[in-house]
Amino acid sequence: MGSTTMQERKLEKVLSRAGVSEQEESPTQSLNSSIPSSVEKDLSSSNARDRYRALDHWESKDSKAPLDPVFDAMEDDDPAVRAKATAIVEQYWAAEQEREKQ
Repeated sequence: MGSTTMQERKLEKVLSRAGVSEQEESPTQSLNSSIPSSVEKDLSSSNARDRYRALDHWESKDSKAPLDPVFDAMEDDDPAVRAKATAIVEQYWAAEQEREKQ
């Protein structure tokens, strides 16, 4: 049980550094000014390919965009979108663990 608590704390730290807030945004609000409008549009597309491609924005190692949309994509109807979103979160998690080792 203790390791779960430590993992939860580490995840909270990763999320706060990535700009993920615990407060939910209104669906009518823009996601964030650091996310291009074309990416926002693709994230809400009815086409799974568009949603999948929109996640490319977070694959960049220097991306400072908040992860909220990626977490939302982890619950997408399309399995490929869910898998890509999960991989991105895992990438952020691994990078954070590497930073803590140094």
